[in-house]
Amino acid sequence: MPKPRPDRPPEPAWLTGVPRYPTKHIAVFIYGLTGGGAQRRTVTLANAFAACGHQVDLVLV
Repeated sequence: MPKPRPDRPPEPAWLTGVPRYPTKHIAVFIYGLTGGGAQRRTVTLANAFAACGHQVDLVLV
């Protein structure tokens, strides 16, 4: 990983995958994974939280 340049702010945690704050336990609720865009976005969001170091549960109701 390249070192941050002094003239530029550090990369945000969601981009680097390195948490800057204490991790959280997050539950994401969705009716099912069949379908289209909303389901895909939900999984993408859950993956982004996990990449930042949070524990994520995907709950299908």
